[in-house]
Amino acid sequence: MRDANRHHATSTPTESSLPESSASKKSALKTRTEPTTLRQVPGPRGLEHLRIMERAATYINLAVVDLYERYGEVFTFGFGPIRFVWLVGADANRFALQEHPESFTLSKAYSFLRPIGGANALIASDEPDHLRRRRLVQPAFHKRRLERILSIIASYNEALFDTWVTDERPATVDLYQQTRPTVLAIICETLLGADTLRRYPGLVSGVSTMMNFANLPFLAQQFKLDLPGVPWRRFVRARRQTDAALYEDIRRRRRHAETGDDVLAMLLDAKDEAGEGLSDVEVRDQALSLVSAGFDTTSAALAWAVYLLLEHPDVLERLREEIDGVTGTVSLEMLGTLPLLDQVVKETLRLYPAAPAGLRYLERDLDYKGILLPAGSQVAFSIYATHRSAAYYDAPLAFRPERWAEGRDAPEPFSYLPFGALTRYCIGSSLATTIIKLSLIQLLRRFDVAPAWSAPVQETGNTVQPKGGLPVRVTPRSRP
Repeated sequence: MRDANRHHATSTPTESSLPESSASKKSALKTRTEPTTLRQVPGPRGLEHLRIMERAATYINLAVVDLYERYGEVFTFGFGPIRFVWLVGADANRFALQEHPESFTLSKAYSFLRPIGGANALIASDEPDHLRRRRLVQPAFHKRRLERILSIIASYNEALFDTWVTDERPATVDLYQQTRPTVLAIICETLLGADTLRRYPGLVSGVSTMMNFANLPFLAQQFKLDLPGVPWRRFVRARRQTDAALYEDIRRRRRHAETGDDVLAMLLDAKDEAGEGLSDVEVRDQALSLVSAGFDTTSAALAWAVYLLLEHPDVLERLREEIDGVTGTVSLEMLGTLPLLDQVVKETLRLYPAAPAGLRYLERDLDYKGILLPAGSQVAFSIYATHRSAAYYDAPLAFRPERWAEGRDAPEPFSYLPFGALTRYCIGSSLATTIIKLSLIQLLRRFDVAPAWSAPVQETGNTVQPKGGLPVRVTPRSRP
């Protein structure tokens, strides 16, 4: 196991560690004593840096893992707007999330998401605005609402699965590409309401186009050129159409004082302690940021769960037995009685965390284990690399759902962060895991599933997606 503390700096003596002397001698010592010397953040240089940048342009997470193995918990690479100081490990995550939260801001760190979620999105809000907005949104994700959402999830999944059945014969489908719009539709109806989707059917494709741009490598996102065929032009057109639909719906609901149990209705009705509600812009930003972040990460995690099960048929068989042992309509209570399903989802999110990194902007100089993190740095703490570190997990690259079995030791605090932590814990985590679990149950109840990919499945994107999709062969099962 790598010694996580091998880069600690040795402090130089200070006045408090020297023997007492005369006042004049103390004064002279105070003048001559140098402050503790902090080392600069290490990182690749020259040709090595160019090679790392080339790899990062293809898939940044593996580049981060490589640099972690070489430089330890802290390193930097990149240039200009895509230069980051990277932190890896439980100590680093605790440092950023718990020990020095006041030294970091999120509005600057997540400015690249502003074209999608606006300036008021939860993920890009600093305190105290973040806490105020979170309190207004939180009731929309209460457990009682999740019970009602189960029927929405089941209905959309069954409609999709019906298209896969042709005379009860096997079919080859791209599971990721086909479930992605279905997950988006589920989240859109849950958050925006069924009536909104009927009125504005282009919302689903618009949000999908916007997130396609957000998943481009950071360098590619810098080229915001309004030219034919360029991703930015497609993004701008999709945002314009999506905004027009959302603002029209917000105005219509306010005008007619409409009520409902979707998140958009709750946002319009929400009031803080002072009796103040959200503006139209805040409602738009909250609704759109929750939709865009929720569907992209959830659909990727669902695909990876299926991939891992197909790569480990013994686990798949045991999970099928667990699922087949429960009949009838699925409820939240039933989901809580399926321990292997829960373990599979947790282990999937360890290997393929939906949000592979958390971002911060450093407002003042900080000392991290003898290394100077300079003010003005863009800081990223790698959840992906932490989850795959041998410092915290035995055989870290192996798919072992039993890690999460009852009675096993819990992971070290801040070493497992698929949904963040503390006040920044993902507000939609329960919705995401519910969609994944119920979708797996419905899929495995209805089909025998086998891999259909002809080459190794690779990772891509900023939300860890299967590159090129996930082709699988589905064979209808006899209904239990």
